[in-house]
Amino acid sequence: MAKKRQKPDSAIRVGIDFGTTHTIVSLAESGNYPVLTLRYEYEGEVLSSDQVPTAITFHRGLFYHGPAATACYLDHFDDGAVLIKSIKRHLQDWYEGKIIGLGGLEAAVEDLLTGFLEELRLAVLRALDLEKAEVEAVIAVPANASSSQRYITLKCFRAAGFGILRIMDEPCASGIQFVHERYKRWDRVETDVIIYDLGGGTFDTTFLTIRRGQYDPKISRGISRLGGDDFDQVLLELVENRIGRLIGGAEKINLLQRLAAVKESIGPYTQKLHVDVGDQVVTVPIKNYQEAVDPLLNLTIDLVESVLAEVGEVGEPPDRIVLVGGGSLLNLVPKKLRERFGRAKIHQGLYPFASVAIGAAIQAASPDLKVQDRLNNHFGVIRVRRDGSEYVDVIFEKGRKLPGRGDVARVVCPLYDPRHNIGRFLYLECNDLDPVTGQAAGDPVYWNEILFPYDRSINPEGQATAELDDSTIHETEQLLNERILEEYFLDEYGIITTRISRTVQDRFANCYNLFRRGPS
Repeated sequence: MAKKRQKPDSAIRVGIDFGTTHTIVSLAESGNYPVLTLRYEYEGEVLSSDQVPTAITFHRGLFYHGPAATACYLDHFDDGAVLIKSIKRHLQDWYEGKIIGLGGLEAAVEDLLTGFLEELRLAVLRALDLEKAEVEAVIAVPANASSSQRYITLKCFRAAGFGILRIMDEPCASGIQFVHERYKRWDRVETDVIIYDLGGGTFDTTFLTIRRGQYDPKISRGISRLGGDDFDQVLLELVENRIGRLIGGAEKINLLQRLAAVKESIGPYTQKLHVDVGDQVVTVPIKNYQEAVDPLLNLTIDLVESVLAEVGEVGEPPDRIVLVGGGSLLNLVPKKLRERFGRAKIHQGLYPFASVAIGAAIQAASPDLKVQDRLNNHFGVIRVRRDGSEYVDVIFEKGRKLPGRGDVARVVCPLYDPRHNIGRFLYLECNDLDPVTGQAAGDPVYWNEILFPYDRSINPEGQATAELDDSTIHETEQLLNERILEEYFLDEYGIITTRISRTVQDRFANCYNLFRRGPS
């Protein structure tokens, strides 16, 4: 066995696409950005992959990650193995203390994610034949990732031993890779594009302006549970209908992998799809498949159309539509886009499945590239008017630019007199507001509730008050000589925190991290 190289003089820099179904790592090395073939050990064998399943399997007290997780589940699915097909899905509605049941074992989501990322970092070192080295990463996250999703992602990457250069939105990473592939000289390019990103489990579309090395995602929309996996599932259901039975367990996992390859092999003249199921070949007419996936494709294209309509209100339409993500390899995607948008310029690069990771690696090596991340939803707190009606007081508005590196944006609300003994704060994010009522519209997502003691008698010594009971909230006469101050902070990663203070008597304050709300 060849001796492993020693630690290099400088840190390794990588771009990471931590995807719903697969995780991809691209290395930044002397102007080249190769996708790494990562190596995982499983039962004495080495499993190699450049598209690592974002999966964890628990079996007989041990955790397996990536390709080892898939292999373990296939070997032991009937012997108690439990598969988490995508740990990332559990971040979309993550809240502090979220637990997943694993066949008798309960594990915290952040512990599971940290374990997956620790193994990912070791796999990077194995791919480079290194024993030890610092691994610095640019991590790409969905454009519509919430503050809590960004927080837990950042926390777990750090806990796993990665140095964090920055977190950036996936569409911006794809835009960087597009410019690098098409134009080479990124410092002279001025163009506007629509990013159509159909990944394995999510869909995002962004209007991205590119101005001589500056990338600004003006408008972003997404569907958190629609991706290439859903198109594979449609084909699976057509196959099941043909053979007259449902397919499950290890057979289903194996078959879905083959169906993904069959789907991506569809060409302009394909008439029938042929799928091996056991000892028989199942034939599905392409017309049947196209009719079945049309509703899914229409959802993505309707979203693109809504972004284009919004762009049309403020400026010129973009130059082209850039297809990225493994799901965009489906031949029906560009066909459908051309049907809807006429002679739109469609760009499908050489590495659509890896464009996010490559773009992130280019950013890791090129600090002169300026990427302007933005909030893609309003963030606010529910207030109550004197007539009892509720409205959303927006703290950070949709489209707001995230602060620069090391900076923090601060919003200070006007001082007010408390009218209850305990303040109850319910936070949310939403895509739109009702102009008449001021209430949330567009599928609001509620965050954690915070209780803060307005009345100093609740904690006269100024002790922490994490265990307040909302059943004890009641109106009280105006608390004399007391004023309440709310401050909100937005950092470069899109993470939001707050500090609530009593400003007069004992100047008591509490600071809170803001997360999405857990189950009641």
